[in-house]
Amino acid sequence: KTIDGRYIAVVDGKELFISAKYKYCKSFHEGCAIAIQEVENEIYYGLINTQSNDILPPIFQQLDSLGNALYRFKINERYGLVSSDGNIVLPNTEYMGKTSEGKIVIMRNQIWGLFDLETRQIKTISNIDYLGICKCGLCRINVGGDFNKTSSEIVGGIWGYVDINGEVTIPPKYDRANAFSEGIAAVEQDGLWGFIDKEE
Repeated sequence: KTIDGRYIAVVDGKELFISAKYKYCKSFHEGCAIAIQEVENEIYYGLINTQSNDILPPIFQQLDSLGNALYRFKINERYGLVSSDGNIVLPNTEYMGKTSEGKIVIMRNQIWGLFDLETRQIKTISNIDYLGICKCGLCRINVGGDFNKTSSEIVGGIWGYVDINGEVTIPPKYDRANAFSEGIAAVEQDGLWGFIDKEE
């Protein structure tokens, strides 16, 4: 840290003086880095380039790198995706889950879908009340349950699975169902637990 309050990062073997408005920045990747600003004990995130210029101003409550030059952001209790050049790719999302197998689960206007990080396309899945992350090419779905966006928990309903194209492969009929792992998943039906494979 310099006398005037700036931090120094090393980018491509050269010293880069980070703007004094930032508390620090994360590692550079693909020509940019997440920079953190603290204002009256509140943390805000922005994105800077290798000249320490803002790509995105520090206005976000959350900013995470997803790879493929994409960042997940949170602002005013809404989520979205922004590219490393500062263009909004996906705005105003009510819920955004974790990334798995190159897909990220989203919910917009009460409709669930899978956003492909490579193609940047959304596959919407209708008539469900919850969509879980993809494992082994299958995603858990719930029909009839009550989803809490704050806790990411769902109560009630029945469970099944769809593939990454949104096609139902195992119709909802289980009381509880876990994500697939190594080709099998644990499910509960009528108070009894067992395992199923992709073909049931």
